[in-house]
Amino acid sequence: LSFIFVVCALAVAVVMGSYISGGIGNAISNLVKSIELAAKGDLTTAFSTNRKDEFYILSRSLNDMTNGMKSLIGEAAGIGNKFAHSASFVSQTTKNILDSTKGISTAIEDIRKGVVMQANDTEKCSLDMSNLSERIDRVNKSAHEIEQIADEAKKIVGEGIIIVDDLNS
Repeated sequence: LSFIFVVCALAVAVVMGSYISGGIGNAISNLVKSIELAAKGDLTTAFSTNRKDEFYILSRSLNDMTNGMKSLIGEAAGIGNKFAHSASFVSQTTKNILDSTKGISTAIEDIRKGVVMQANDTEKCSLDMSNLSERIDRVNKSAHEIEQIADEAKKIVGEGIIIVDDLNS
């Protein structure tokens, strides 16, 4: 009798053990499949179980973890978008500065050309003034020579008039 009882108890234990281990095995297998999907990047995977034990707590924690990861990825994408917008703004500002710098450079080059032209014109004017001064000096010298010739001619004419008057008298 005790042998039959032990065999029955063993049979019940085997059936119960198989049922419990099958339930645990299925729960683990389902969670492993969902974890593999999440590991491949599918964060829409839901971790679910019909059990109300530690597997339920584990599946709830895994769902919280993937929701946290989705939230972090969303925040990172938002920051990435802000960074892209900021980079675009900096790029546009840099382009504007570059355009302004080119304009300033062109203006400086135009001023440099104007200064060189003024220097050349000033030098030419100085040479022209020097030539004019030399010509005025020559005219002045010639006028002085003419004045001396006129004075001498006047003196000769005056002497000629005296000689003519003497001859007439």
